[in-house]
Amino acid sequence: MVDAVDMASQIEAETVALAIASRAPIESGTAGDCDGCEWWFPRLVDGLCGFCRDGRQPPADWEPHPRPSLDVEKEDPVGNTPASKSVTFVASGAILDELKRRVADGATYNRAAIDMIEAGLVLASTPAPDQASTAEPEFEAVQTPRQRMVQLLDGMAGLVSEILDRPDRSAEVATERQRAEEAEAKLVDLTARIAAVLA
Repeated sequence: MVDAVDMASQIEAETVALAIASRAPIESGTAGDCDGCEWWFPRLVDGLCGFCRDGRQPPADWEPHPRPSLDVEKEDPVGNTPASKSVTFVASGAILDELKRRVADGATYNRAAIDMIEAGLVLASTPAPDQASTAEPEFEAVQTPRQRMVQLLDGMAGLVSEILDRPDRSAEVATERQRAEEAEAKLVDLTARIAAVLA
């Protein structure tokens, strides 16, 4: 004989089975670089990672997935390692701004990073300043907080001195204010006359 508990268990099992059967299919996805954030992920759906699909930022303690290596690293007979290696790094501040600027100019994040690294290596290999050309580097070096504070204070000092060096224009301002008040009085008088004529 079936009691209430057995019937409830059967109804619960049928409800769970219907819910599972009616769910939306989950796409399997593919591994690769995300079209949105350029990080490598083991699962992309329509070219986007979960963060980009959901429109959210990764958590602060999130670290990118390591890119699997398809090439088996073997040493050649001389003992040299392979000529290239995939490297991942986290960019912030001025370096991230420069990366974004280069991407906006049409480069991929990878190409922009490679160009910046190569430019840094070229700058590092240039002769001493007395022998080097006066060419400007392609991107600014990252400033320390102290350097940024000094730069900010220098800028503020320049603004304060500019304000203090301005000539006194209080007489001109007072004259312009008096002219404006006279013009407003004339306007009120003219408005009253027009209203009287129309009435």
